[in-house]
Amino acid sequence: MFASFASLKYLPLSHASIIGYLAPVLAVVLAAILLGETVNGARWFGVLFGFASVLVLVLPTIAEANVDTSYFLGVGLALAMAILTASAKVQIRSLALTENAGAIAFYFALTCTVAGLATLPFGWTLPDWNQLGLLVCTGIAGGIAHILMTLSYQYSEVSRLAAFEYLSLVFAVIADVLFFDILPKPAFYAAAACIVLATLVVALKDGHHKGQTAFR
Repeated sequence: MFASFASLKYLPLSHASIIGYLAPVLAVVLAAILLGETVNGARWFGVLFGFASVLVLVLPTIAEANVDTSYFLGVGLALAMAILTASAKVQIRSLALTENAGAIAFYFALTCTVAGLATLPFGWTLPDWNQLGLLVCTGIAGGIAHILMTLSYQYSEVSRLAAFEYLSLVFAVIADVLFFDILPKPAFYAAAACIVLATLVVALKDGHHKGQTAFR
């Protein structure tokens, strides 16, 4: 989380997002190496095609960016975030096979809280009541999301779920429209269609293959 937030200090949101979306690709690789998951063609197609779809959306913005030393620091932080996120997902998958989803989410939150307190000497800004309310709601939503993610890893493999992470980009743009009146650029519609296609391929093709295997 620290690397994710820190990267936003030096990078535009779109740039940090595109590097962060390397995490599903790395998660597939790590799942194959560390967990011994079988990564079939449908899964590779889903995760790589999904990543390519994100490139379609953000490359025009990246091409217009001014690059300096701080930019490369941001890139390094974003890469660290992607690697750590992928590693965490593989660890959660491993834990989810034997541990309770609520317990995993609780200790994850506890660890982040203790680590976050260590940043107190570097300067905190006291939030007002509105900001505090938003932070609390964000924490609750994040906790629920983490439990749901952990549950998903109890029932499915990391490599199979990786492509679905790109759907968050679609929901993020929908939130921009609903709450911030920010209309998407034309490239978004192409990227969104590709992302949905990628997830459907994984859900249908991989599910069909799994069903055939079970039938046999």
